[in-house]
Amino acid sequence: MTSNDKALMAVLFSVTGVLYVFVIIGPDFATSLDFATMKIPSGLTSALIPAIATLVAAFAGAWAAFQWQARKSEDDQAKQNIEAVNNAIFNLIRKHHTFIALRNQFINEHRDDKRRHMKIMPAIGIEYDAPEIQYDSLGFMLSSEDPNVLSRLLLTEQKIYSTLKTVKEWSKLHVERVQPTIEHIQKKEGSVVPIKRIERELGKMDSQTLRGLTDAMVEGVDASIAAIENSISDLNRAAKNVYPGHAVIGFAQKQK
Repeated sequence: MTSNDKALMAVLFSVTGVLYVFVIIGPDFATSLDFATMKIPSGLTSALIPAIATLVAAFAGAWAAFQWQARKSEDDQAKQNIEAVNNAIFNLIRKHHTFIALRNQFINEHRDDKRRHMKIMPAIGIEYDAPEIQYDSLGFMLSSEDPNVLSRLLLTEQKIYSTLKTVKEWSKLHVERVQPTIEHIQKKEGSVVPIKRIERELGKMDSQTLRGLTDAMVEGVDASIAAIENSISDLNRAAKNVYPGHAVIGFAQKQK
């Protein structure tokens, strides 16, 4: 039995007690009442008033306890919901940092270079897992002024997963095919290896695959950063709409 159930039972017992007084004392009250003068016998009055006062006090106390418990339950639920949305935002921020680092440290230097598929080096230590979003605990967001926020969050999560998968495939191809090929050519022809020579050695299929994965990775990283920023803003705004006054995390300062 929950605390709310116990408080409600206390209220019901108090109401039952009041009804009991009228059922038990009521007949005596009716037979003792002087209908001519409409006076209540003093003996019955002295017995009735304390009993009713006690029951009214018990009812008021039980009702106050019920109201307090209801408010406490609402506060506890609010804390759980805010914690859930903060966890979701925190996980999105972590992925945002990953993509920002990938963009700034590896992509931007060669972004506009036609040979970027060869020049962008694979990153080491990237976590390829999608963010852990517990959608069941975010159901309260459906009652916000923006009930579609979770649908957009799901699209953002899918974009993150797709981009990380592309980065992983691109890195694997670079490590397992491109770098060994470059090393093989360098041993025979020297340290300076033209891009065309590397592509010829790789073969048409691997070269095209590398170009396609590189383009998809660059576009995916940019799109994921924008989608994450929008989702964090959406979650922050929707949570504050449902629970104004509660602390909801966001970007302290967006990285560029």
